Amino acid sequence: MLRYSEASGLFILLFFATGCQPLPLGSLNRVHPTPQKQRVGTVYLIRGWRDLYSEGIDQLANQLEQANVSAPVFRASQWRDLSSAIAQQYTSAAQPEPLILVGFSYGADDVLRIAHELQSKNISIDLAITIDPVTPPSAPRNVKQCINYYESNGVWDIFPWLRGIPLETKNSDTKLLNQNLRTDRKDLLEPNTSHATIAGNLKLHREILRRILEVCRNRPQSFTPARPPAITPGDEGAGPAAAVGNHSGRLLGAGDAHGLQSQS
Repeated sequence: MLRYSEASGLFILLFFATGCQPLPLGSLNRVHPTPQKQRVGTVYLIRGWRDLYSEGIDQLANQLEQANVSAPVFRASQWRDLSSAIAQQYTSAAQPEPLILVGFSYGADDVLRIAHELQSKNISIDLAITIDPVTPPSAPRNVKQCINYYESNGVWDIFPWLRGIPLETKNSDTKLLNQNLRTDRKDLLEPNTSHATIAGNLKLHREILRRILEVCRNRPQSFTPARPPAITPGDEGAGPAAAVGNHSGRLLGAGDAHGLQSQS
């Protein structure tokens, strides 16, 4: 078996060999407790470290937007700014709509870090979805439901990278569901599923969409939410990350979109 130092060198080599290019920053001005969408709620998605293997998160966001769900995407390095923006907007909201967090890899870890920070502000998270978390904290009690999709890799899971592991919670308020694709959800496996490909797994996308649309219901057509003030402290966003054309991948087909939008 590789020694720790050898495995570290292999990881660094793999990173530079991928030619990974950062995807766009997310816009903090898209943080909104009552978005202008047909469906209630907002899904905030967080990519993995330096956007590595994370194009699938942008694909998932595009599918959510097609289903009329507000779904901005952020880099993992933005998680603290995102947490502060959510706290600012949702604390002052009279009737905030469902708040959903989705993250991949180290971005999945960040989802739970944000949840811990929001707990101190008494802000509840309706649904947290993590994909292959690497070094996650426990799920705090302000998370109503947490679903963790991951793929175990045997002895390689001792290394804190390129892995997915089960989550833990220290409270009875959070409904936690760990779903190991190798044992619990073999129906979600695709050929050559790994940490490098799981974020783009189309079967997993459909499962996550189903879970999210159960929370983000259709709103009354006559409802028009009011716009709060824009985020003031140095919004570094470069526009909605979910609308990245170069990384859109396969979007929903006409039949899929019709089926998703018909749910209420």
